[in-house]
Amino acid sequence: MRRKLCLLFATLTLPLSLLAGNGDDFGTWTAINLKAGITDKLKAQLWFEMRTKDNVSAIDCFNIFPSLSYRILPYVELGFGAEFVDARVRKDIGFRPYATLFLSSGPLSFSLREMPFIEIYNDGTPTSFSLRSRIRTSYNIPSTRITPYVNVEIFTKKHWDKTRYYAGIDFGFGKRSSIDVFYMYYTFANKDCQRHLLGLTYNILVF
Repeated sequence: MRRKLCLLFATLTLPLSLLAGNGDDFGTWTAINLKAGITDKLKAQLWFEMRTKDNVSAIDCFNIFPSLSYRILPYVELGFGAEFVDARVRKDIGFRPYATLFLSSGPLSFSLREMPFIEIYNDGTPTSFSLRSRIRTSYNIPSTRITPYVNVEIFTKKHWDKTRYYAGIDFGFGKRSSIDVFYMYYTFANKDCQRHLLGLTYNILVF
């Protein structure tokens, strides 16, 4: 047990050790994700999130993301979401239409999502338009509710803007909930310092 605890601690603090050498920032993203199946094809989500920065010493922002999605084909989903961000120094509103392609073979799943993203600021900053492209691969371990996954999400404006690299595990428990734990390496164009993040999301299927 002691060895397992030491290994877990070393894994969770790995990003901190990386920061010591290159000056990158470390933060956390924690969220509650409420899901609802309105019909077999129509789904709704309401996401509440808090992010930290400056080596977890300061609040980065609070986010609320409501969305609706509709499965038009067994392998294609269309959706629309909104984003309300309180970044303390400013408040933003974003709009997220998206399309997702799903492919699967047994326990292995793959998805490709394209999301034009419109972000409106209230501090005089010009409205921002970007394309968010995400590739996700996951593997549901047979006879369990444990699903490791990797994500890559690329943000493009006129040129490449930033990329998020995720590696995580979704742990299902009970009939209506799961916990998603992930590590993210967040890289930015024209910045020497990047970000390392640990994330925790509690997913609840409301109905």
